[in-house]
Amino acid sequence: MEKKWNGLAAIFSCILLSGPASLSAQSLKLESSDLRIEQRGDSGYHLFVRAKEGLGSVLLTESTKDPAKKADNYAYRAKEASAENGQEKRILEGRFIEPGGKTHSLIDSSPQTDTALGQAFHIFIPYVVEYGYSWTRNGELFIADGTFINIRAFAKPYADYTGPWSDNPFQVKVTQKPLAGAPEGNYLKDTIKNFKSLSEGGTLHYSNGEKEIVPIIRRLLESAKGRSLDLVLCLDSTESMADDIDEVKKSLVPMLSSIGADYPFLRIGMVLYKDYFEEYVVKKLDFSTDFSLTQSRIEAIRVNGGRDIPEAVNEALHCALSDYPWSAQE
Repeated sequence: MEKKWNGLAAIFSCILLSGPASLSAQSLKLESSDLRIEQRGDSGYHLFVRAKEGLGSVLLTESTKDPAKKADNYAYRAKEASAENGQEKRILEGRFIEPGGKTHSLIDSSPQTDTALGQAFHIFIPYVVEYGYSWTRNGELFIADGTFINIRAFAKPYADYTGPWSDNPFQVKVTQKPLAGAPEGNYLKDTIKNFKSLSEGGTLHYSNGEKEIVPIIRRLLESAKGRSLDLVLCLDSTESMADDIDEVKKSLVPMLSSIGADYPFLRIGMVLYKDYFEEYVVKKLDFSTDFSLTQSRIEAIRVNGGRDIPEAVNEALHCALSDYPWSAQE
């Protein structure tokens, strides 16, 4: 069962402030109240930084640096240009790095109107960022709950080091919560693309609320008659399922019991899935013909976790297709 995409509430918590003597300039000090972050359906985060007087640009960099200042502290880069920052220029060692090349720094020098912060710099942060270069220390970083990042604030535009600048390290804290109301338009584009590929020309069914989930499953089962039925349910067990799980617990097994009257033999399995780096990615529950056991399994589901990235739907589907002894007869 594919869960709709839900909203994400996120909090930046300030850990420390450090930097050169120019850090004393109030405009270059950033507090949690100067920031907000959103996750949308485009595989990353949208960071907004309040544009205060005297703040000319912001650049995302590594959050730690060598105390002896012998090792470079690198800016983060995106693998691809984004609509938000793809045309933003950056000055490095006195020269412009023109946009459109292979270096897509996470930078903004062009504040825009923001309903919460007034004027704000806007940076799109992809889930995976790069740092360093092939001839130096380099690598990738996955931005997730608990990741430390640094917002380097500059008095001049384009992250120009010829003026004052300061470091503002923060830790990303995210909590996934359902959106109120119907989630139309809140499906991740990558999820839709993957499901179309997995369905191999089949039809995708979208749930726009908890009351639709079980009826959709019923219609699918009624359209696929056979002499026996093997059914594996893939259930999201993150907190984004909180608004739906009670309805599933109440209605799913009674519906399956009524459908089961049409089949001499019916087996039900379940695969629970969460986000990556949770207590489990997928949890496989074997086939059973016992409806009371299936109900007990569903009742035992406690939705929690789910932080900042799409759940492990592909892994759950792979488990369902590959790890069960399918034997139903048409």
